Amino acid sequence: PFTIEGQREFLLKRLEEVPRISFEELLMESPGKIAAVFNFLAILDLVQLGKMLITVGEGFNNFWLTKPEPIA
Repeated sequence: PFTIEGQREFLLKRLEEVPRISFEELLMESPGKIAAVFNFLAILDLVQLGKMLITVGEGFNNFWLTKPEPIA
């Protein structure tokens, strides 16, 4: 039921709704190992494309996703 492209679109849409999402929030919204894997792969893809930033906190799975600021 998941594709990397579908999860990329889902993540970008969520970042339009809220400025910052924690990875733990994503795990709670879509529980299950397969959803977690596809979300993580989509996150890596979006970071590589420059469409998402990761801010790392302390501890396990403690990071936030944000959209990059537009360059003027």
